[in-house]
Order: sequence, then structure tokens, then C-alpha cells
Amino acid sequence: MRICCFNVENLFLSPLETDQKGEVHQKIFQPGDSSLKKLKDLALVLLDIDADIFALVEVGPEDMLREFTKSLLGDRYRVSVIEGNSDRGIHIGYLIKNDCSFKIEHLTHRGRPLSLSTQQNPVYLSRDIAELRLIKKEKKRPSLILLLVHLKSKRSDLSSDFGGKKKRQSEFQLLLETYQTLRDRYHGKVPILLLGDFNGVMIADRREPEFEKLKEYPELKDLLERLEYSEEERITQISFDNKQNRLAEQFDYILVPDLLEQAIVKEKSGLYLYKSEDGHPKVLPKSSYERSLLPSDHYPLVLELKLPSDNT
Repeated sequence: MRICCFNVENLFLSPLETDQKGEVHQKIFQPGDSSLKKLKDLALVLLDIDADIFALVEVGPEDMLREFTKSLLGDRYRVSVIEGNSDRGIHIGYLIKNDCSFKIEHLTHRGRPLSLSTQQNPVYLSRDIAELRLIKKEKKRPSLILLLVHLKSKRSDLSSDFGGKKKRQSEFQLLLETYQTLRDRYHGKVPILLLGDFNGVMIADRREPEFEKLKEYPELKDLLERLEYSEEERITQISFDNKQNRLAEQFDYILVPDLLEQAIVKEKSGLYLYKSEDGHPKVLPKSSYERSLLPSDHYPLVLELKLPSDNT
């Protein structure tokens, strides 16, 4: 089974249409929509990765993602998006290959209050914890659970929470509590992946304070750490400031429990680098213009697992 975690950078689109030659066109282009070039480039990346499950961040409503899948991915995937708490319509969700042999259950945690809440002022997740359970036919216990997140960005909503640190920390705490509840419910026998855009650095020697609680869960390790990537190789998000200084960090993670360590197909897992037309990996962009030519400002993470009786 191949799982890909990918922030697709504001995947919004108006209805598409396909002409008699099979070419896809945008019926209408509205401000905020992804350009047709970006949509096609993004589709080529997804088709190249060919994951059984895509865990996607920064997608529009389900009908938008379904339109993209139908028009540009050959309708190979079913779409599952439960709209979360975003006030900008930026959601998280899944694409699941049509031939996936597992029964799929998608659950939301958007209504659970954070530790920042008071009785008078409940505070909720910025988006959601999108829980996906993969269950074999005629079984009740899941074979695998995914907990997908897009934690609070570093934008400051309130002067009392500079950089969104308090909320991000509270969201991360709720994610770990969710993991622990599920781990205990299934007596540690069901592997659980924590994945998504964490909007912060969790690399051990540079871990930001809001993620310190991860120390209490030593069985959870980032995929790129398990694959022994160097810190310089672990860049998943790139931006540029006003002076064109490149800001490059690992904000995207797949936290893999020890339970799955031996199931990782290491030669087929890791950071996916965008490719040039000749099929070779592109170097990291050196300017905001070069960055704008990429399908997203994030790079996908790919985890291939050899699960027992894996028929997907």
C-alpha cells in the first residue's frame, strides 16, 4: 500500500470541461482559482506517485476535488472530504483508489474543543483531525488508521497568540490525545499514522516548543527520520521573503509508529521531488518566480507499506 501526504496549496477550481479531443478547459476562471497549468501539473505529480491513498491538505469542498479527480485523474479515485472549521474554506481530505480492497470509514473531530477553551469561549481546531480507518472485509478492527491534520498557521489571529503558537500547541495536544485513545482502544495492535502539515518544525534537535509533548511518545518517529534523511534533505515547504531570501523547512510529516517499522518499503518511500520534462528531479527553486512554477509550495511525502495480506 502506498500512502502520500501532500499539501496541494489552495486547490480551488471552477467547473472544468473536456472537449472532443479530450483536452480539459476551465469553463470560468475566477480569482482564487488554481490555474489550469497548475491543475495539470498537479495531476501529473499525483499520477506519477500513483498512491493508493492521498491525504491532501488545502483542498476546496468535496465537489471541487471530485471535479479535479474526474477530469484530470481519469476518475481513478473516490473522494472523501468532511468540511472542517476553516473560515477560508480550506479543508483536508482523502483520495482513495477505486480498487482499494479495504472498507473505508472517514470520521471528523472538528467539534471537539481544544484545551484553550473556556466555558464561555470554546475554541476548536483550525481545520479538523480527519480520521480514516481501513478495515478488511468481514473484520471489525481496523488494519490501519490515518489521522490527517493541518495545524494552525504561523499567522497571528490575536495579539495574545503571536505566530499562533498557543493554538497550534493545543491542536497538537488534541491530536496526540486522539492517537492515545485509539492506541489504547485497540491495545496497541492497530498501527496509527499521524500525518499532514504541522506548520512547524518537529525535527528532534530543532523542535519548536509547541511540539515538545511528542517526547512522551517515543514510538512515533517521522518517516524521513526513519529513512535517515539528513536535515538538509528534509525540506518540504519553500517560500521567499520580500528580499528573496529562501525560507525552507520541514513542515510536513508522516509520524510512523514502531509497529510499522518493518513494514516500510524504504526504497519506495520518502520525499518526492518534482521532475523536469526529461524525468530528472528539479533542484530547489532559487527565487519566488521559480517557486511559482512548481505545482505546490510543498513537496509530497510518500510512504509505501507492505501490510500483511496487502491486496491493494
